[in-house]
Amino acid sequence: MASKSTDAGLPIAPTSTTATISDTGTGFVITDQRSANGIEINRRRIANSANLDDGDHIRIGDYEFTLEISST
Repeated sequence: MASKSTDAGLPIAPTSTTATISDTGTGFVITDQRSANGIEINRRRIANSANLDDGDHIRIGDYEFTLEISST
């Protein structure tokens, strides 16, 4: 979840929760929590939520992340 914290060594300071990433048991889903600037997955803006795959590029505001799913 992107919120008022430091995650993966990068400072994130939105005014509220921007997005949540949920483990569905069979994969991961990102949900935009009404962010001001929206969320992009692989350079495509999501409307509400989107399934995530290993290697997906997630952009939230000025920050970009690459999702790495490990089986360990």
